[in-house]
Amino acid sequence: KGFDIFLDLKLHDIPNTVYKALKNLLNHKIWMTNIHLLGGEEMIQAAGEAREQTKSEAILIGVTVLTSLNANNFKNMGFNIKIPEIVSSLSMSAKQNNLDGVVCSVKEVPDIKKNIGEDFITVTPGIRIQQNCNDQSRVATLKEASENGSDYIVLGREITSSKDISQMIKKVQSYII
Repeated sequence: KGFDIFLDLKLHDIPNTVYKALKNLLNHKIWMTNIHLLGGEEMIQAAGEAREQTKSEAILIGVTVLTSLNANNFKNMGFNIKIPEIVSSLSMSAKQNNLDGVVCSVKEVPDIKKNIGEDFITVTPGIRIQQNCNDQSRVATLKEASENGSDYIVLGREITSSKDISQMIKKVQSYII
């Protein structure tokens, strides 16, 4: 249909597996794809090598911490670090290993832009027209995403679950335009 494809697979495996998977995926017309940064530095490097070897122009980003997780979830998983701190650390690792950007919550965007650079891409999921969490913990409105400097937003649920999808798309466009 001519749409750009954001292949949101969050690849997270041993470096060789991620390398092979990305090498195959990047031979297709993908606009953007991602890996999960908690796979470690060697995995991040392997992802970059796959993109380099395929000569792909796809945007390669790293997922920091899922927006469905809150501080309590993080603590219960055994992490003794605050979410903004791990997001910052993972984002720096992504930058140092030549990824184009990260997936993070809107709340983390200003610090990433300040500490890593305005050109480092931030993709922010959990965006809502109105503040409605459902299965997300760290959500934001379109206005907050815009004010905080998000480069790309992921706003799917309100559209796909709407009773009148075309009307909801018009509503979203009115916020953006």
